[in-house]
Amino acid sequence: MASKVDMDIVEAVLSQNVDVYTAAKIIEQLKKEQEEAAVKDAEKKEIKPKKQYIPVISDPNGELEGKDIVGWVIQLLEEENPATTMEKLITAAYDYNTTKKGAKDPALTIADVCERVPPKVLKEQQIWVKTKEPVSFIITDNVVPMETTDKKVDRRKKDIE
Repeated sequence: MASKVDMDIVEAVLSQNVDVYTAAKIIEQLKKEQEEAAVKDAEKKEIKPKKQYIPVISDPNGELEGKDIVGWVIQLLEEENPATTMEKLITAAYDYNTTKKGAKDPALTIADVCERVPPKVLKEQQIWVKTKEPVSFIITDNVVPMETTDKKVDRRKKDIE
């Protein structure tokens, strides 16, 4: 693990232990390395791509096929019952609406709660909104197709010719 040392300290130590010409050469080389490291760090920071949440809904019976579904991604504590999600969002909306900001611009819909209610209010209900904007949900039949010789295999059904 590399530690950072102030260049003034390095200069002082080098000037006491080596001749002035060698010390100047070493200091110059260290500064050049420092600049190159800073450029590399800046490049690493710029490369990070933005990501989006794509929730996937399992629909093995095809009941949702052809429907365009949008919604929000919500996070609860692991031990919490997911059925309490709506109750927690509604309670957070009530709490927000009692604040000065909430009185001026109340959260009247679940969309309002997800988009405008501050994380501090949501955290009191032990719920976290991961996507402020609604995202599209992808629907899947929950099967990975397997290619075989001349039979189509579906785990849910017997072999089909």
